[in-house]
Amino acid sequence: MKEKQSQQRMDIEKLNGMINLSEEQMVKLRKRYERSVQHRNDRGINLIERNEEVCIFYEKVNIQDQMIRNGNVELQSREEEIRFAKMQLSEEKRNMELLRRNVPNKKALEEELMTLQIQLQHCQDRMLDLEKSLENPYDETRVRHLEGNDLPPADLQDKIELLETRLAEKEENLLEKDLIFEQVSRLATRTKGKAEAGKDDTLHLAKTVNDMQSRIKDTTRKMMAMVSELSMNQANAMKMQQQLKEQEAELEQCYIRMEKGEPPSEEID
Repeated sequence: MKEKQSQQRMDIEKLNGMINLSEEQMVKLRKRYERSVQHRNDRGINLIERNEEVCIFYEKVNIQDQMIRNGNVELQSREEEIRFAKMQLSEEKRNMELLRRNVPNKKALEEELMTLQIQLQHCQDRMLDLEKSLENPYDETRVRHLEGNDLPPADLQDKIELLETRLAEKEENLLEKDLIFEQVSRLATRTKGKAEAGKDDTLHLAKTVNDMQSRIKDTTRKMMAMVSELSMNQANAMKMQQQLKEQEAELEQCYIRMEKGEPPSEEID
């Protein structure tokens, strides 16, 4: 009985040591479990943050796409305006060319004016000579009767009115042509200014579109890198969740065996 009692005491001490070791293992497993849970929570938080960042990036990409579409629409409208302005400019140039062809040659008119002024000067000199000869009372040939019949005063007045009317019409036509020429010149100048401004706006818009496209490409590359990193983090999180489930099942099995009075596991035994 004493030998059995001592053997049982030794068995009890051994079992107590095993229980203490099992408790230490359980404490370590619990700490590992808590660290795994904390790590899993951190991973989940990081995953949520990454998902939010991906959503933000997608929203930015959508905004950039919308801006690019708006820029393309604006660029097309600018191109249409430039094309319309070029058509107007060509039309105005054609009208100006027609007006130049219709307007008399300035140089020829100046030469004709100079000739007429010379003739007028000769006529004035001749008239002075004739006046002097006419005023000479001793010259019998100062008076010369003209042949032919003079028109009645009424016919002369009608002819003078007709000539004045024709002269007024010519002056009015010349004034209209001058006004048309001035308007065409102003329109051509304004059209040219619009065309230059359209070129500057088109160049600035093209530069802006190129910058936006390069920024979108950079953002897309960054997003792809973030998506790859997010996939790796998700794979690691799934792996750790699997390990956590296995450890929880192992811990549950240890509790069940300890309740039966058996060692927690074969490794601990």
